[in-house]
Amino acid sequence: MTDTDSDWISFERGDRPTEWTVRDAIEHRHFTLRTATVASLEPTSHEQFSFPVDAARRFQTTFFSIEKCYFPRIHDGDGTTAHALDVGDRYRLDPDRESVSLSGDILLYFRFDRPVWIDFGHDSVQFELDGSSRVHFGVRSHQTKPPATIYTTDDPSSMMEAISMAAATIKSQSPERSWPTFRGHPPLIERGETLEIPDTLSVPQTSSKITVPPAYETVYPVSPLAYYLGATIEPGPSAAIETDRTHYPLGTERSLEADIERILQKVFVLDCFVRSNGIVKDRLLGHDDLDDALTFDIAETYSLSLSRRLDRYLDVSDEVIEPYVPPWPATAHVPATPETVELLPYLLGKLTHIKTIASTNSASDGHQQQLTGINSERPGEKSDSIATDILQSSTRFEDPESGIQLLEGIHPDSLEAIWFGDGITPWATRGTIEAYRGRLEGDDVSDKSSIRVVCNESPMLPEIENLEGLYGERDSHPFDVRVEYGVSTDRLATLLRSESVDLFHFIGHATPEGLICHDGALDVRTLESVAPRSFMLNACQSAQQGLALVERGANCGLATHSDVVNQQAIRASETVVRFLSRGFMFRSALWLTRLVNPLDEYVLLGDGTLTIAPTDGGAPTIYVLDSFEEPFDLCHIDTPILGNALGATTGPTITDCTFTTLIPSAYILPNVTRSQLREALQWTAVPILCNETFHWPSDVGIPETLLHHFT
Repeated sequence: MTDTDSDWISFERGDRPTEWTVRDAIEHRHFTLRTATVASLEPTSHEQFSFPVDAARRFQTTFFSIEKCYFPRIHDGDGTTAHALDVGDRYRLDPDRESVSLSGDILLYFRFDRPVWIDFGHDSVQFELDGSSRVHFGVRSHQTKPPATIYTTDDPSSMMEAISMAAATIKSQSPERSWPTFRGHPPLIERGETLEIPDTLSVPQTSSKITVPPAYETVYPVSPLAYYLGATIEPGPSAAIETDRTHYPLGTERSLEADIERILQKVFVLDCFVRSNGIVKDRLLGHDDLDDALTFDIAETYSLSLSRRLDRYLDVSDEVIEPYVPPWPATAHVPATPETVELLPYLLGKLTHIKTIASTNSASDGHQQQLTGINSERPGEKSDSIATDILQSSTRFEDPESGIQLLEGIHPDSLEAIWFGDGITPWATRGTIEAYRGRLEGDDVSDKSSIRVVCNESPMLPEIENLEGLYGERDSHPFDVRVEYGVSTDRLATLLRSESVDLFHFIGHATPEGLICHDGALDVRTLESVAPRSFMLNACQSAQQGLALVERGANCGLATHSDVVNQQAIRASETVVRFLSRGFMFRSALWLTRLVNPLDEYVLLGDGTLTIAPTDGGAPTIYVLDSFEEPFDLCHIDTPILGNALGATTGPTITDCTFTTLIPSAYILPNVTRSQLREALQWTAVPILCNETFHWPSDVGIPETLLHHFT
């Protein structure tokens, strides 16, 4: 550990003398620290915390609060999690043998000199100390910036050495490496005249390596597995994983890419179950059943080296592990060219599956996939209700004690397909390296989300009337929404060049050659750069203009690759906006909107993991039900954000359960009552999908459109 604070964490005085605002410039997140009296924040040692931190401070007070719904965990002296608190709990912490962490869109760790009472409320966590005392706290972002840049030649053997250094930012060789916060952003890779690896980078010796023939088509797909295993990639006559005890051939019974995907999923998921015997005692749904099915003991495996664990994991059959594999974050389709090596660091940290694009393939070739993920091949007749279809989905696993069912076919097998080839395709996000580079710049964060709306089409005015209310309907997070009508090409160019807003929303007409204004069309490709972080182009044939926005500075956006009907565009944008304003990723907002709206004409461009607003804490969630006749089944669907990336966990708040599930997840809670649902909604603002309609709460509580079911 180091006592040098990271530059992406900042501490600023708030609006009141007793407030501090702590900001994470990478993730665009912040929280407010309130103290009983005016307090100064002073640097303190990182070493006192059991977990890595990006910055640490201390202050003196008798009382303070964190004004956000962060989730407290009580830790023993060695950092092991003793238990988690529930909303409404009051707990007295003994500083001689305990500490506390708060988990949310920023991670916090506290140490105290005196006993303290902790009160976990629905929108804050409060700490009452036994008299004036010094408080030490550490802050950690869910993301990190690359620590260095590696240069490589275009020779695949040189690239192998460069990519092998990606694991330098993984902070542990234990199964805890499966937690997303233990996987730092890999070093950047750039092409150069010679191979140059900074002396500051080093990777632990794991005695594991992956051999492949030295070619782009083999090196790129094995990179995510090599990164997670801390394995070196070395030239060889055939593809194989090698440890001190094992030689495991690859690509013999199926393609190399398919083999790598299955093994990465297997190794990662087994680490997630094994880590329950470590510092954090999260017990995943299905733990006992998987333990019974394995030929080795989960608890005993925790203490083994990474290489020894790998030996055991490789012997586990696909059939045993398949029910426990969550939907994967993304699958990237990349060109087998030298330029692709610079893209890899942005994909490896998210454990993205990588497939190379054959030279004869194009964006229109047959890579179709389900856009919603809902299992269209389920036997029997489909109902008239999407909610009923979800509730009747196939079961991956059922807990025999609680009857809770983990569902399959709700999310796509891969949450996002990303196309990095030429052209734009309706079945995948059109990725660009510019979008990923832009995410690293860490623009200043704001206490509110800024939205600029331009309406250049009078028949679409009803959309504007609704949008202003939709963006501003969250009580817990303010939005600065500004609207302009009928702008000229010069004005539109000025807005795009100078308005550094979280979301630019254009409503009107477009062609592949430009966005239509009353005096002509503005071709975004004529602009040198653009300022908005993200965009939504509600205009026909706007995908080429959207791609130009991403290539010139925007991180992400939605556009259309064909004509759309005005009413359809209005409904779609309303639903997408509601999800975005609640902290859902762009890709999740589009996927969930497609559950109730046919949106085949819309395409995602750039980095689909972008958000424009924070969540109220934890993973963005929706509830699904098709009846309020008690008792009813309720489907609980969790979606990821970057802070809750692959390996993060969540659990239901409706029923008393001791298990967690990997995010993303979809599971059915059986025999739920209206009183249980009402109690859960007192603490959370969760959209509810009932039959064909989403119902939206403005804040915590029951959506107004469903109140009649609870009277």
